[in-house]
Formats: sequence, C-alpha cells, structure tokens
Amino acid sequence: MRETILRLLDWLRRGRLDRELQEELRFHQRQIETAAAADGATAEAARRQARRQLGDPLRIAEATRERWSIRWIDHLQQDVRQAVRGLRRTPGFTAAVVATLALGIGANAATVAVVDRLMFRPLDDLRHPDRVHRVYMQTLDRGRLNTTSWMTFGRFADIAAATTSFDAVAGFVERSFAVGVGESVRELPVVGVSASFFDFFDAAPAAGRFFTAGEDRAPIGAAVSVLAHSFWHSEYQGRDVIGSTLQVGNMATTIIGVAPASLVGVNDAQPAQIFVPINSIGPAYGGPDAARFAQGYDFFWGHMMARRGAGVSEE
Repeated sequence: MRETILRLLDWLRRGRLDRELQEELRFHQRQIETAAAADGATAEAARRQARRQLGDPLRIAEATRERWSIRWIDHLQQDVRQAVRGLRRTPGFTAAVVATLALGIGANAATVAVVDRLMFRPLDDLRHPDRVHRVYMQTLDRGRLNTTSWMTFGRFADIAAATTSFDAVAGFVERSFAVGVGESVRELPVVGVSASFFDFFDAAPAAGRFFTAGEDRAPIGAAVSVLAHSFWHSEYQGRDVIGSTLQVGNMATTIIGVAPASLVGVNDAQPAQIFVPINSIGPAYGGPDAARFAQGYDFFWGHMMARRGAGVSEE
C-alpha cells in the first residue's frame, strides 16, 4: 500500500522527475568525457566511452520511469491519445460515434429515471409510502409459475372485500381514449381508478372534488371525470370547468374536479391526463361488452395497489 501511494505521488510529479533524470544523465556523461579527455582521448572517443559506460540513455530513462509511474495509467493515457488522434483524422466517423454515445447515454438515463420512479421512489404525496405496495398475481400453468401485475376486476373485488391485512386497496387501469369532439379530438392517456385511489394520497383537489364510491359502482360507473392539473392548464387555461362536459371515448363525462399537480397517476412515463371511475372504463369503450370489465374472472385488465395495515409485516 505504501509503495502504491509513493508511486502515485511520483506519478503526479513525473515531469519534474524526468527533467532531473535527464540532467543527471548529462552530468555523468560530461564527467566521463572530461576524464577520458584528460587521459588523452579525442572528443569523439570520449563520447563513445561515455556511451559505453552509461549504456543506452533511452533504456535507462524507461527503466527509471517505471519506478515513479503507474503502468495502467500510462497505458490508458497512451490509448486515449491514440484514440483522439484517430478520431481527429476521421471527423465523419467521430461525429457518428459521438451521436451514438449521446443517444445511448440519454436512453440509459431515461430508463434509469423511469425504473427509479416505478420501482424505487415513492409517488408524490403518498401516505405511508413504506406500507404501500403493488399486488401481483401468481398462477400455475402446466407446472410453470407465472407472475403478473394484471388481474381481473372480480379478483380485485374479492381481495378488497375479504382481506384483513390491508387497511386500503385501490384498482387502476391505464388506457388511451379519443378525448373531445369534432376537430379537437385527440388520443390521450386516461386512467380509470377506484374511488379509494385518491385516499392513498395527501393531496386535495385543485378544484372541485374527487369522485366517490357511489359513483364507482360495478358494473357501470358514473360518467364523471377529474382532469389532471397539466391538462386543465393546457386545454382550459386554468379556468372554471366544473360541471362542463368532456367526451372520453364513447362516454360523455361531467367534469367534477381537477387533480393537484403532484397527482399524475402511477406511470411517470405516461402521466394521466384524465381520471375516470374504474367502472366507467367499460362504458368509455362502449358496445355490448361495456359491463364485461367488472364481470367474471377471465378478463385480466387492471392493476391493484394496497396499503398494509399498521403492524402488518411485508411477509
């Protein structure tokens, strides 16, 4: 360890040490040449005698430098210098390399941010984040265990009604719907959530109210909507829209509230623009299967989050 530290210190002042080495070699060469000249040797013969006695100056310098260098750092410097020289000779290739690296680094940074948000960092304003979890389902199919976050509404309802380990549960489903009418129609991310979803957060509506359990009854929920804060400002410039009508898919909803800016759903990669009751997702699709979302155990379409009761361990 001590030798490594000393080598590192010498490596940091290697320029001065190299100059001192060259001066010392020249000093010894002059001394030998002076002694040879005193013995009657010519100047050329004195120089040859000095070279024979001292040896190859380059080899001496290399051997001495190894005592104050860290080889892998020196090799790395050489490789970097050679790479830079090569890149300067081919600017087109250099531009392609830089662009590829920039795209790769940017993609990795975005992926890390999304994974951090979805898997590690709690949602903004979440109550008791250390006790909130996503619920996953496991099924055994021909001896193979499959794990998924998707579940049927029937299973969600059973867990909500029968569990004693959770003090709150919520269902949610993310879909894209055509929003608006006429030329203003555009496809936007809409999140269907159970009325209990909002109780997971310490966040009051920015305007109006959230929908209630009575408006989220199976199999057909009420035609109401809560706007995301960003959508409220971009689409309505923050004006009073409570009581207005907003077309979401095949369902004409009444706007009853505006969510706070911190409440954007559970997916930062695609923040919610509109919230509707989870049992209104079916009517938004419309057709004869509008109620099918809330019936049976064969239609995997939503997700579930739960908050453990106080004193209930993860196990």
